[in-house]
Amino acid sequence: MVSKKMVGTKSKMRSANANRHESSHENSPLAPQAGTARGATGLTARGKSGIGILPVVRSPEISQAGSLRHDSCHGLLGSGMRSDETAAMQAVPQRLGIRVRRAMFALRRLLMSRLAPLGFTHEQYVLLLFLGEQDGITQIELAQRSFTNPNTVTAILNRLEADGLVKRVDHEDDGRAFCVHITKRGAAAREQLMGIANEITELVLGAIPAAQRQALLGALDTLAETAETALRSCRKAR
Repeated sequence: MVSKKMVGTKSKMRSANANRHESSHENSPLAPQAGTARGATGLTARGKSGIGILPVVRSPEISQAGSLRHDSCHGLLGSGMRSDETAAMQAVPQRLGIRVRRAMFALRRLLMSRLAPLGFTHEQYVLLLFLGEQDGITQIELAQRSFTNPNTVTAILNRLEADGLVKRVDHEDDGRAFCVHITKRGAAAREQLMGIANEITELVLGAIPAAQRQALLGALDTLAETAETALRSCRKAR
């Protein structure tokens, strides 16, 4: 049988441990300090529809190493802007990235639902698409044009070459490089896959008024080019 004296001793020990824990938490560099804002953390949530990324909200005034800073990226947040304009600009990225990501994944899943029965993946179609536009480019050039990791390109080409859809030959001037050619069988498959992709494009763009379609495509190009320019500026500033 446990005595009341022992119970009282254990209770005092637990109380002392709790006080030490609270004290250490308050002094921890991870604990929020007075007068500072706590930013939201980017989290990954996996559901039935796939992977979704919750928005990352980080104020430029309290940004940590590795975040986008106003001074090191040449005033990318809008130097000399009114406070209401600056607030509006900072609110847009919280939803812009999510919307672009949602559209990208929705289009990719839709295309995959049509390509999978034919035994193709979205990545295979993309490489065939670019090879049809410029046959004989190197693997590195193909990776750059398709915005695909070079190692991933190598793995995809291995499969396409095994299926007789592409052929790799040694580069004439660079012994370390390969030039990739699309075969007749690959060209025929490309035409079939392009027909499916065009149907999906017409379906999706059909929901947008004709007068706005070209503006949408132009805005997406501008968005990508601006982000790429900002990335180069940040890298130079480091």
